[in-house]
Amino acid sequence: SVFKGQGMEFAEVREYQHGDDVRTIDWNVTARMGHPYIKKHVEERELTVMLMVDLSGSEQFGTRGRLKAELAAELAAVLALSAIRNNDRVGLLIFSDHVEHVVPPKKGRRHVLRLIRDLLAFRPTGRGTDLADALDYAGRMLPHRSILFVLSDFLIPEARQRDEGGGT
Repeated sequence: SVFKGQGMEFAEVREYQHGDDVRTIDWNVTARMGHPYIKKHVEERELTVMLMVDLSGSEQFGTRGRLKAELAAELAAVLALSAIRNNDRVGLLIFSDHVEHVVPPKKGRRHVLRLIRDLLAFRPTGRGTDLADALDYAGRMLPHRSILFVLSDFLIPEARQRDEGGGT
């Protein structure tokens, strides 16, 4: 996301107001205009957005002609396009009972379109869901300033078996 203040990228020149930092005065503009003007800059706080999408067997079900996997792909597309509008990097991690496909985070519309294409075309080999493994993998690969979106129905066979009294 982008915040106004001290930073690397120029944002605007405006008239000096009482309380502004005198170190930000633009002396060239001030000399031309006859009264003080300051430079404002944009501070970039770049984030990495990782989309973790569950494409296990349970995602191949749905209602009224729409699979859960299709809904997850649509939501992932919205999140990815929103992230690039914010100048953030976006990556994709597709998982089932193991991590199946990873696209490292990058910036740009072309990259996001590749993510969406990969997600729509991907056919998983695993049928189950191992969320813990996928989270562990993502935790090892992501930088500190990251946002992780987990798109899943959270139907984990081991948890369901445990909840029904079939496991420990």
